[in-house]
Amino acid sequence: MKIAVIAPVWIPIPPQGYGGIERVIKLLVDELVKLGHDITLYASGGSHTAARQVIYMEDSLIEMMGKTLYDAYHVGQAFRQIAGEGYDLVNDHSGFLGVAFASFLHAPVVHTLHGPFHEPVKRFYRAFNYDALFIA
Repeated sequence: MKIAVIAPVWIPIPPQGYGGIERVIKLLVDELVKLGHDITLYASGGSHTAARQVIYMEDSLIEMMGKTLYDAYHVGQAFRQIAGEGYDLVNDHSGFLGVAFASFLHAPVVHTLHGPFHEPVKRFYRAFNYDALFIA
């Protein structure tokens, strides 16, 4: 399968001394490549995996975490490229923007849920529950 994986833009993969989302993505993409899938990872600069990587932001942006401008730039650029590349599947770890715009892609989007799942977050996912598939 031809699969696009969208990572959050804030921290390189694998992370140094940290085991969160970026560690999960590293393990996932490396294993998918071993299984023979064609994987493209959209990630932060400084990332190193077995997948082909597309980097829009060369510098680590951990100090900018949560600022929509950088997140929107990364996800928007990734979606623009993914839309024209004929992917079989998109696995999104980017957060809310990937889900909000999933319906604009032709390939199915599987969004991996990370983080707290309190009422405002539940309301958001209910609003877009037909646009992406969700896993945790």
